[in-house]
Amino acid sequence: MAVTEGLLDTLNRDELQGVIAHEMAHIKNHDVKLMTLLAALIGAIVLMSDAAWRSLRVGRRTKTGRGGGKKGGLGAIILVAWLLTLLVAPLLSRILALGVSRKRELLADASSAQFTRNPAALAVALRKIEDAQSATKAIGRGSAHLCIADPLGRRLTHKQGFIADLLATHPPMGLRVAHLKAMAFQYEQTGVLPESV
Repeated sequence: MAVTEGLLDTLNRDELQGVIAHEMAHIKNHDVKLMTLLAALIGAIVLMSDAAWRSLRVGRRTKTGRGGGKKGGLGAIILVAWLLTLLVAPLLSRILALGVSRKRELLADASSAQFTRNPAALAVALRKIEDAQSATKAIGRGSAHLCIADPLGRRLTHKQGFIADLLATHPPMGLRVAHLKAMAFQYEQTGVLPESV
């Protein structure tokens, strides 16, 4: 885990504890293992795509110079399978990874509230991070999901709906803050912190 100087300057002690607890929740909830498994699945899809391409190339070489209509049919099937894995599978696996990442963010927020018993502090911290945040070139798209908020300044992160659900790395900040405020309200009323809202 790393904390930037900007975060240290912006947040007070309780808010910083909420952010650190959020990141610790990712470790406790085995999110690293889950994302590694997803990366392995994506890698397997890429390997299958490469294997289909090699089979197609080998099939084309063996067909040249030999008359055989049956091999052409097999080559066409392999070509279609390769095109599907090349075009569709990486897109679907990326969408799956983003969906899992968004759900895990909400779980980490709830776990942070459980650890600190102060969901309101994390809600304020998230609001401050959102307000202070500007796009950065230091963090690429591939590692944006590792931050507590989307560091790329994309408008998509602020929206809800089908497209945002497919492509955003984090849930909308307003939704996260609303969940945490509801948890804080329930905690103030009952003295019991819900697992999630």
